Amino acid sequence: MFARGVAYIAARYLFSRKSHSIVNIISILSALAVAIPTAAMIVLLSVYNGMDDVLRSMYGHFDPQIKISAAQGRYFDASERLLDSLRSADGVEVVSQIVDENVFVTYGDRSAIVTMRGVDTLYDRLVPIVSMMAAGEYSPFLGDLDRAVVGAGISYNLGVNIAVRRKIEVFTYDGSTASLLPMSFYRSEELQPVGVYQLDAETDGRYMLVPLRFARGLLSREGKVTSLGLKLSDGADEQAVQKSLKAMLGDRFEVRNRFEQKETIFRIMAYEKIGIFFIILMVVAVSSLTLVASVVMLVADKEPQLFTLGSMGATGSYMRNIFFVQGVFISSAGAVAGLVLGLALAFAQQRFGLIAIGGGSLIIDTYPVRVAAGDVVLTLLSVSGLDIAISYFTSRSVIRVKR
Repeated sequence: MFARGVAYIAARYLFSRKSHSIVNIISILSALAVAIPTAAMIVLLSVYNGMDDVLRSMYGHFDPQIKISAAQGRYFDASERLLDSLRSADGVEVVSQIVDENVFVTYGDRSAIVTMRGVDTLYDRLVPIVSMMAAGEYSPFLGDLDRAVVGAGISYNLGVNIAVRRKIEVFTYDGSTASLLPMSFYRSEELQPVGVYQLDAETDGRYMLVPLRFARGLLSREGKVTSLGLKLSDGADEQAVQKSLKAMLGDRFEVRNRFEQKETIFRIMAYEKIGIFFIILMVVAVSSLTLVASVVMLVADKEPQLFTLGSMGATGSYMRNIFFVQGVFISSAGAVAGLVLGLALAFAQQRFGLIAIGGGSLIIDTYPVRVAAGDVVLTLLSVSGLDIAISYFTSRSVIRVKR
């Protein structure tokens, strides 16, 4: 009954006609001061979720589900025993051998440093490289011929034209030579570019795909790989498979999923999201200080009623609770309005792509958005908790002065 009485009086004081219009204006401004940053928080957190999804999707097209590499050193033996044990592991569908090495390439009068990725015939089953082809075809293997599939960025930098019978010359350091002639420090081979794939600037500006046998021969790394890429069966539990592979391979190998392969990038995104959350929360805190003015004006406006309540035996604590609840009403209205506005803007961006990304992105044209229930709950709890604290201390301080 006590709490109901406080809420009833607070509602009457808040929604009844005020003697001064300035009180109405301050109450509305207080609610708006809470609503606008709350909406901004929902929208920005949803954009970060969308960007995280884009990154995961982007790297999911080029990185294997599970990557096995040596715990020490770069190269290791891809023995048949190791490959057979991986192929027979539960949940594993494809095991592909990969050799990555930075090389110097020339095409006509142009040159660049790229990462040569030697791939086997299962690579197109490991990642959907065929769907990324922008020109030509994905066919690095043609009998005994060695051919290259280059990224769009590499193609642009070198001026590669797959319709012209001009080959790419690949140079790598030859540490075995004893000659003092500069060119003898390098070994080189040529291969014909037959396709151009397009994904994102970082990937297709860096990787050139060549047959595994070509890479091994050029690098003198027969039977060696820098990593093994695994594709899991449909419905396989990635965490369970990863755990079993770690137990099977021991400490000599690292077994990483897609997140762990790009852990730095995803951690930076997570830290940025946390940072923007606290920055906006600080904005909410500053904006919510208008609640102080609103509560003070409400107390001043209801001075006669407070005197009457005191004459009827109402304690200072009772009256403080009335204006505390009024502050909660104002802040709650603002928080709910901001939540509705933020969700409406987020879903509108998701559905209609209202705000475009400048710079001619090759991946997405508009800012991606994904609303997460956890973000909504966290925003609502944080904003509400902050505003309740402000209302509480304000009502205590003001009524202590008045009574």
